[in-house]
Amino acid sequence: MNVGVNVLSFLRNLEKRLKHTLSSSSVHPPPRRAAVALILRLRSSPPPSQLSTTNNNNNRDSSWFTSFLSGVKQDTQLEILFIKRAKRDGDRWSGHVAFPGGGVNKGEELQAAVIRETKEEIGLDLTESYKCLGRLPDRNASASLVVSSFVYIQTCSDTPSLILEPKEVDAVKWVPINLLKPTSKYPVHPPLPAILSTTASILGLLP
Repeated sequence: MNVGVNVLSFLRNLEKRLKHTLSSSSVHPPPRRAAVALILRLRSSPPPSQLSTTNNNNNRDSSWFTSFLSGVKQDTQLEILFIKRAKRDGDRWSGHVAFPGGGVNKGEELQAAVIRETKEEIGLDLTESYKCLGRLPDRNASASLVVSSFVYIQTCSDTPSLILEPKEVDAVKWVPINLLKPTSKYPVHPPLPAILSTTASILGLLP
């Protein structure tokens, strides 16, 4: 993917689409809720150093994002983090590829849940060196479970070390966004696994 056109355009459109969505991040009502984090990072382009200490995840001022993108270089790649869940008997999501996150406790705010679950599962603190761009539309994972997805972007040049909880997560993988987007020159074949095609669709990478 050519970052000079596509990645910058993608990030600007994504930020514009999501920047007013955090107001709906409230304490969850029934039915059961889960919250997951779609975590993005830019490779080979150190973001402005002053952003590395910014931890106000609910900041509605988008001026930081303009400054952030001004430091992006032409060779930058955009990646998204996936996890492989640990295999556990009786777990319907055993061994699945997914995003970090999990169940929302009673009375817990959705965004607080995704921050807690991400820290527990992979040791990543989303309140440090990450900014929340917003919340994607909720999805029904089943008849009784609704999943809320929050998009975060890394604002420091080096990704913090990840510490996996072995009972929850077997592995993590950063996947280039351009691998999720089929083109006439580079079609995706075989078809994307469900989690990847769903990700591509909700991020606007598919028609």
